[in-house]
Amino acid sequence: MAELFADLFGDIIIQTLFGATKQGKSKRIFWIQGIFRTLIVLGFAIIVGIFALIVPQFITKLILTILSFGALVHYFYYTLESIKNYRRTYL
Repeated sequence: MAELFADLFGDIIIQTLFGATKQGKSKRIFWIQGIFRTLIVLGFAIIVGIFALIVPQFITKLILTILSFGALVHYFYYTLESIKNYRRTYL
């Protein structure tokens, strides 16, 4: 879910700042979008992790911790796929 929001907001920010679409991204826009996606996903994971520390119920803590780690694992997988696509496109 965090990755969906990160992808959506990253695209909105890039399109707003640079008027770029996903099909015609330059190297610079590719990296800027990656930075925004990183900040959004890591921010989500940190906020959920902090909230998991505050909540007193064990089951809720467990669910929030799994959600936070799931967002990070999904983000790193997406990053590896993105690097593969970058190498295929620009190198």
